[in-house]
This record gives sequence, C-alpha cells and structure tokens, in this order.
Amino acid sequence: SDWNGWSDAANTRFQPARLAGLDRNSTPKLKLKWAFGFPNVTTAFGAPSIVDGKLFVGDANGTVYSLDARTGCTYWTYAAVAGVRTAPVIGPGPTSGVRYVYIGDLRGNVYALDAESGSLIWKARADDHPMSVITGSPKLEAGRLYVPVSGRDESIATTNPT
Repeated sequence: SDWNGWSDAANTRFQPARLAGLDRNSTPKLKLKWAFGFPNVTTAFGAPSIVDGKLFVGDANGTVYSLDARTGCTYWTYAAVAGVRTAPVIGPGPTSGVRYVYIGDLRGNVYALDAESGSLIWKARADDHPMSVITGSPKLEAGRLYVPVSGRDESIATTNPT
C-alpha cells in the first residue's frame, strides 16, 4: 500500500496493521529484501514515501531518488540545490493523471517533480529570509501545498554570541 509523506491528514504518522500487512505473528519473520546505499553521502534524514510501487527519498547532498519498492532499482534521480531532509509528498498535478513529487531543501527551495520522469516542473523559494530552510515535510491538502519553513536563527545564535 501507499505510505505518502510524513503523516496522514490528522498528523498521526500511523500505518494501520491492515494496510501494512503485518501482525504480531508475521513481524518476527520479516527478512531484508534489498538495501540501498546513497552514493557519496553518509546520511539521509528524510523518511521515504511509497506510492504506486515506487519509493521516493532524498539524501543529505540533495539527490532525490525514485526506486522500485520491490527491488530497490533506481528509476530516476534529481539533484536539488541543497540537502533534502523531508519526506517527499506525492500528489496530483494540475493535469489529470499526472503525479508530482513535492520536496523542500536546506536552502528554502520547494520543488515539484514529475513522479514518472523526475523532471523539474517548478521550483520556488519558500521564504525571503537568507537563512530559511525546509526541514519539515510539505503537506498537500485539498489542492494546496503547505510548506514549513525554519530560519536557523537558534542555531546561529548559539554559535555566534554577537
């Protein structure tokens, strides 16, 4: 089944056992089917999203991947300007039948990518603040994309006493 973005509409981040296909008897029998190594990077912070048998995830260098959820094989990659710490959100584009992958990066940019090809549909700066970052996942609700933006003011203040 699908696991799209960080949470459901109620922000519960919960996957019912019925949809996950797991119960207390089957969980101990789980085995690794495949593993994916992020090239040239040691960290990946954002949770993956799974829609229509494809897994979407970003890494600390800003590469966004579309992988086959069953095999781990790469369909496409896209290079964002900065690291991606958000769970991608997959939703409809303005054209019927087209799905977009929405992500944010650590320089405050928001992207819409074509879910099938990984090509850039649009890119926008979420905020004018020079230190703006996007570390929380966007939320698509009723045709509107909500993007949480942070300013890094606290981290700058702790390292610069002036």
